[in-house]
Formats: sequence, C-alpha cells, structure tokens
Amino acid sequence: MSKQVIEIQIYEYDSQEEMNKEKQKKENQQKEKIHHNVLKASLLEIEGEKRTIREWADLFGISITTLRNRIESGWDKSKLHLPPGSIRHTNPPRKKISA
Repeated sequence: MSKQVIEIQIYEYDSQEEMNKEKQKKENQQKEKIHHNVLKASLLEIEGEKRTIREWADLFGISITTLRNRIESGWDKSKLHLPPGSIRHTNPPRKKISA
C-alpha cells in the first residue's frame, strides 16, 4: 500500500484586512494571467491581411494547434496553409559512431 503525501499551506493573518489584501493580490495575478492570454490571441499578418490564429486556421481548414505549432517551429508564412503531411522534412544523415 502506498502512502500519499499531501502538502497543506496554512496562512495566518493578523487581521481581516491582511486576508483581504492577500485575496485581492491573488485576484489581480489571475487578471494579469487572463490579460496575458488575451495578448497571445494577437493578430497574425499574412500577405498584408491581419486575422487571429483561430480565423487563419478556419480559413486554411487546419486545427489551431497545427497552425500554432507551425508558427512556433518557424514555418514560412507562405506555407502555413498547406494541409498536414504535405511537406516532407528531411533530416541530415546521422553520423556513424565507430566503436
């Protein structure tokens, strides 16, 4: 039988005011995180036309994940629209290691 370790954090506040400040701080951090995610949904410009990644993915008929992966992998913007599997990536030959 394995034992589970549970980590518990106990916060002690001297006053209700300190507790409220801590709660407000956490809420602000969450808002900043949401704001950061909204910024990630910025526009992508291809051939002078700006759209969100979701809009481009819908237009190209590919998933958002596929499009994001292509962008993060450094694909040329002119090839982002190609269907999955249409580009064959060739790796350089492996070096032989002599024993």
